[in-house]
Amino acid sequence: MTPAAAASEYLGLFRADLQSFLDDATVDSAIVPNRRMLPRLAGVEHVAFTDVAGGVSGGDSFTLSIAHQEASGRVGVAVSAEMTGMKSAQSRIWRRIF
Repeated sequence: MTPAAAASEYLGLFRADLQSFLDDATVDSAIVPNRRMLPRLAGVEHVAFTDVAGGVSGGDSFTLSIAHQEASGRVGVAVSAEMTGMKSAQSRIWRRIF
């Protein structure tokens, strides 16, 4: 593991070596204001991915995103949510998605 990767993984520091990958304007242009979630697309495979941050200052944090790949090859994120407080997060995740 590189020093930059270790600092990110174990110290929670942002990776300076990756900050130029996507600038703020590019990310902002991909966001549709006030959109909470995209509808499920029949016949399209959706995948879920998570990132769990345990024991960080202020409590545990859990993120969940669901995405799909469009026919053009573009990836669409249908929903992305953060939950804090793991016991209540599990029930909120299921209520929000299903």
